[in-house]
Amino acid sequence: MEIEMFAAVTNPAGRPDVDLDADRIARCQPSPEQVSIARTILRANPQFTDVLVPIAFPGKKSGWWKADTIVEHVNGFWPADRRDPNSYGPAREAAYRAARTHLGDLPGAAAYAVIARTGNSPVFED
Repeated sequence: MEIEMFAAVTNPAGRPDVDLDADRIARCQPSPEQVSIARTILRANPQFTDVLVPIAFPGKKSGWWKADTIVEHVNGFWPADRRDPNSYGPAREAAYRAARTHLGDLPGAAAYAVIARTGNSPVFED
């Protein structure tokens, strides 16, 4: 069974010049610096399959992408082995915690990116 990923996007200004899917794909990702550091970590540690990094979206309501969504890349790198839940779970929670701490009392969504050896970097938000 194939699962289709769905991301809701809205364009509140009704601007036809903004392709929200393209905007989300371009901006909802780890920074080039995060990717570079994660790749260095993975090269030095072959036992890990991924590095999780925190991302914060101040003011974002969970689940909805808007053209004005702010993306903030938060410091923190947690190597994990996706084959080992005792490794992956704590890394995921640490990345979420770092993003939530970054937001502080501000409304917004906490997220993390999974930077994989394969080059993929999906982003998940709570």
